[in-house]
Amino acid sequence: MNSLFEVKGDKDGNLVQSAIEVISCIAAQLQWGPYYSQLMELFRMMTLQSDHVKVLIRLLCAVLDKFHFHETSHENEDYEEIVEDDDVEMSNIKDGFPEDKGLENRVLVTKDEDKCCIPVSIQRQLRARVLPEFTKLMVSKENIINIPVALAVVKVLKLMPKDVVEVELPRIVQNIVNLLKNRSQTVRDEARAGLLAVSSILGASYFGFLIEKLQESLKRGYEVHVLGFTLNALVAKICPALKMGEIDYCVENILRLLENDLFSGVADEKEVEKLAFKMKETKRTRSYESIKLVAQVVTFQLHCGTLLNLVKGRLKDALHPKVKIKVERALRQLALGIQLNPSVKQEELLIFVHGLVEDGVVYEKSGMLVSGGKIVIVKGSPDDLGKVKIPSQHLITEFALHLLESHLKRAKMSKSDPSLLSMLDPLILLLHSCLESKHGAVLHLTLKCLSHLFRFPLPSIAVVGEDLLGIILDMAQKSGKAETQVSQACFHALVAFLKHAKGVNISVEQIRIILQFPLFVDLETAENNTGLVLLKAIVSRKLLIPELYDIINKISNLMVRSHTATVRQYCSQIILQFLLDYPLGGRRLQQHLDFFVSNLRLVYIWEYCLQFFIHVLVIFPNLSLMLIITSNVASF
Repeated sequence: MNSLFEVKGDKDGNLVQSAIEVISCIAAQLQWGPYYSQLMELFRMMTLQSDHVKVLIRLLCAVLDKFHFHETSHENEDYEEIVEDDDVEMSNIKDGFPEDKGLENRVLVTKDEDKCCIPVSIQRQLRARVLPEFTKLMVSKENIINIPVALAVVKVLKLMPKDVVEVELPRIVQNIVNLLKNRSQTVRDEARAGLLAVSSILGASYFGFLIEKLQESLKRGYEVHVLGFTLNALVAKICPALKMGEIDYCVENILRLLENDLFSGVADEKEVEKLAFKMKETKRTRSYESIKLVAQVVTFQLHCGTLLNLVKGRLKDALHPKVKIKVERALRQLALGIQLNPSVKQEELLIFVHGLVEDGVVYEKSGMLVSGGKIVIVKGSPDDLGKVKIPSQHLITEFALHLLESHLKRAKMSKSDPSLLSMLDPLILLLHSCLESKHGAVLHLTLKCLSHLFRFPLPSIAVVGEDLLGIILDMAQKSGKAETQVSQACFHALVAFLKHAKGVNISVEQIRIILQFPLFVDLETAENNTGLVLLKAIVSRKLLIPELYDIINKISNLMVRSHTATVRQYCSQIILQFLLDYPLGGRRLQQHLDFFVSNLRLVYIWEYCLQFFIHVLVIFPNLSLMLIITSNVASF
């Protein structure tokens, strides 16, 4: 043992670490008597080797990690705990060795998932001698938490019966929490690190207890900032390792503290420049990330409403731009967390979304909210009775539509599943109502949802399809040349409608309106391929309209001039589809054939030209045409 402190030339500490590992491995093979004596000897050496306290603490913790005096009990698998025998006295312990009185002298404790028993006499020695010694070492004279020792203390407690834990643990945790009040940033950081380490060992069952201790102790001034910062650190530490639903019992308290950190005066102080950089805990908030983590691990069916309560009480204040931004950000994180939550079932999500969107539609139309199946009029002050006082209610609608759009986009759904179609069909009528909204974000998300739903054979599409097409066309016309989110969503919705809603009639006049959109005028200068995609969908409907013939000529020139392979490919597909499906006179057909033949010399489009001729020859097997093509190709 003494050679451990006489190592020289070990700048990196490798020799010391190796010595610690060897001693701990030896301890793992000892019986209780020698093992206990070794622990006591290390505690005694702490007073004699003051210059090597840190090394001794590391060694103590390593030896404790090798505690191996558990015995699996197969005879008592149905019992969580065996009450210790009060007749067993410390006098029965001789030279550190307890007398074996059988299972009646043992207490069951949980280690991992097995039921293990530890002799009561060993537990008493741990409680009477080992635990107090470790507790003394946990906090130094400088009020700094020694993290390894804190972990050791908790590990010792986990070897104790439940009643002992209930007595000792609050005192230990309180000692750590009290250090979070310290003005020194170093002390607070060390205390927080110790608390995080303790939470990792205790697990989810004690998470609520730790939060309550923090809440009880940190109430005033800067302590409130420390509370929020520490809570976020605990959530970030424990949530990724949790099983589904393990913190359901304390999720309301967690969300309440997160709401306070985001929307109360605590959040306002973080925005004051002089205060924000005064201490580490006020520089920024991590509560948004915590919202996402919590939403990932709670049971969705039980707490979907609880999650929304985080922001519902703040909607009335969302007229203020700063509050609105916070609410929107919090809802985005909630949505991300729900999307990653494995407990979310498709049916539950669709029902949840349908309810929220329906409430939003009713509210926007009449200024009323749906609560428990009843319509409740929202009133303001006595002077404003009957007026809508929650103007930001649409944010909840946006949240629900975002969830729906993400699910429709990512989930694998069968178009032939009757149960799925029966759940999706009511959404068409609901989204039809959403298109009357005055909020751009609601319109944008509604159109994106419709773009996905048009792909499914839903009966409601045939019922309101023509009306939907008219509304979308009207919105696209009003947008003009402006490339807004709503206008782009309109075009994508039109593409999906034209491609998939085959049962809905489209008039020539409506196609003419589409072809008059500004994006068809500026095809060559357009920054995206929206116009080409839309034109391809129009051609697939095979509607006869004179304006389409002129646009095809533009597409032919664009295929030759464009330097973008994607654009050339789209143009080639549109032209081919048009020439094969639309009636053409001999002269016009000859013009197109001559055009493709003349451009065979262009290396970057000759592939598209040849593909065109192959398709034409398959459908119109004409020898003279083959000879013309062959002669022209040979001349190049």
